Amino acid sequence: MLSSLVLSKGIKKYEDQKGVVAVFNTESLYHFCVNENYRKFVISADYICLDGIGVMLLLWSRTKQPRFHGPDLVNELLQSDGQHSYLVIGGGDDLKQSDNVVFQSISHSENRSLLAMESFNIIKSYMDYDFVLISLGLPKQEEVTSLLCQKFSENEALNIKNKLIVPCGAAVDFIFGKKKRAPRIFQILGVEFVYRVFKEPRMVPRILRSVYGLYLAYVRKL
Repeated sequence: MLSSLVLSKGIKKYEDQKGVVAVFNTESLYHFCVNENYRKFVISADYICLDGIGVMLLLWSRTKQPRFHGPDLVNELLQSDGQHSYLVIGGGDDLKQSDNVVFQSISHSENRSLLAMESFNIIKSYMDYDFVLISLGLPKQEEVTSLLCQKFSENEALNIKNKLIVPCGAAVDFIFGKKKRAPRIFQILGVEFVYRVFKEPRMVPRILRSVYGLYLAYVRKL
């Protein structure tokens, strides 16, 4: 199931495309297997970016899709032709805004409906912006994005089909300098998580979920 999704929705030239992007890393395997709301998000997304050495090893032989690491994807979007505008929701609270990049914070809440409504109201004020980057962490940001898209679908006067929406987690912090990325060798090998574990011990539960997710994906033959 997952490999066929990736084959049909693998992202290619994202800067010229519109829709919703699922950045799918190894931890995503766990949520895809146990979280119905997250699974629905991935299935309904317009594009899927494979990220993380574990998920690449699991799916590459069947999909031949290139790896798009979250920070690299966001950086590529920002390095496009310079004519685009970017709305960042969540994360980057203390980052400096620019002419074409606006940061908007929202509540530190676990209530997905509340966060979706806040995001909806923010986007309504920036309808002319091309890209929406949502930085709330996995799987909250994906669940909020699903509810957000549903709210826009219920309001026909507001069209977000001309935007690219990317739930991108900590990629925002890395690209805009709030956090330091792992050294280049870790990036090339696809093992940035090793570096982050030493810098951020809170990553340990995420690593354990990733390992369990790989096991579930293998057993269920995703």
